[in-house]
Amino acid sequence: MNDSWESGDFWILYAALHSFAFDGIYWQKIDSRFFGPTESIEDAWKERLDLLDEGQKDEMELLLDRKLQEMNTRVLSWDPDAYTLAFHQQSKSQEEKANEEKGKREEQTEEHS
Repeated sequence: MNDSWESGDFWILYAALHSFAFDGIYWQKIDSRFFGPTESIEDAWKERLDLLDEGQKDEMELLLDRKLQEMNTRVLSWDPDAYTLAFHQQSKSQEEKANEEKGKREEQTEEHS
């Protein structure tokens, strides 16, 4: 564990296991280990763009365009799909039916009392 901490391998594993923290860990701990120091952590990505050739930069632009298009058309994971909507409707129908039957039983109980 101590070797992992000293070498910086700890941060690579931590970033891989905790995706919510990846960006911060990468720019503060990992990037400089592999690519050297930067003048500013906030602007380090701009310096790193110089490491890419024109083809790689073009591919990044295509990816960015695709992701922006997907952002406008994607189905969000919390939006219910057809299966979930059908299940919800079935559950609702079963609950209504159970309430009707309960009401009928209560009416019959009142009539016999």
